[in-house]
Amino acid sequence: MSTSVVNRSAHGLAMLGACVALPLLHGCADAPAVKAAFEEGWRHARVIQAEVGMEPVPRILKDCRTESSADARMRFAVVSYSDGGHQFVNRYVALVPPGLTIDMDTVYQVNINDCSSAWYPVR
Repeated sequence: MSTSVVNRSAHGLAMLGACVALPLLHGCADAPAVKAAFEEGWRHARVIQAEVGMEPVPRILKDCRTESSADARMRFAVVSYSDGGHQFVNRYVALVPPGLTIDMDTVYQVNINDCSSAWYPVR
């Protein structure tokens, strides 16, 4: 095998390694931002009950209805959210942002510490 073939092979492997390493390093750079967002209360959540009135909801960790002033235009939903390694096991009654059409199949990014925060569709 000639030296030029070996050099091209080595160069190709180096380029492949760089292409694989770049996304991994970028992922590591995002870790502090993800941790900060988690500490601020941002979680992935699914809506499990699109409309909830003032009736009691069993097994919830937080109820935004108690933190909101009585306003007939406010809508509430029961959401189940991920907290660490557990997928969608925690539940709370969340204030639905004005104008949001709830899709039961969508995973939203919600803030469990701030009842008035927006929801962002994730997937």
